[in-house]
Amino acid sequence: MRVNKKLVAGAMTAGVIGLTGVAGTALAADNTNANSSPMSSLVQKIADKFNVDKAEVQKVFDEARAEHRVEHEQRFNERLDALVSQGKITAEQKTLIIEKFSTMKAEREANRDSGTRPTRAEMEAKKAELDKWAAENGIDLSVIMPARGEGGFGSRGSHGHAPM
Repeated sequence: MRVNKKLVAGAMTAGVIGLTGVAGTALAADNTNANSSPMSSLVQKIADKFNVDKAEVQKVFDEARAEHRVEHEQRFNERLDALVSQGKITAEQKTLIIEKFSTMKAEREANRDSGTRPTRAEMEAKKAELDKWAAENGIDLSVIMPARGEGGFGSRGSHGHAPM
């Protein structure tokens, strides 16, 4: 039976995507080119192993990432809708939260695209800024993002990222 190399590479790539959450941190630390994607060395290894075009492998990764982001945003919106229904936040607060998290997402992507990582001090300043913003808008962040281990956005399954 003849096996199409592109199909094998696609199947292998799909399996590897499940490991990217764990491997991403290690690969990012191992990546010497700050302007390249943290997954680029993994993409290159898969392309080399299965003798396929790196661009095709990258395309599979990019599609999977886009699908994951859409699913994440849907779950986030569903959670916010539930909080509005429960009376824990208002519809206006939901709108403010979505806007804030969109801004935060854009900042994270800009940092990632530039290859820079915020320092601990910068991260602490951002957290203080977020806490101040939440207090000014009457939003209890523990309702939106429960502490690690409570199944919220900071739990292990979400890789600690807000979905927006």
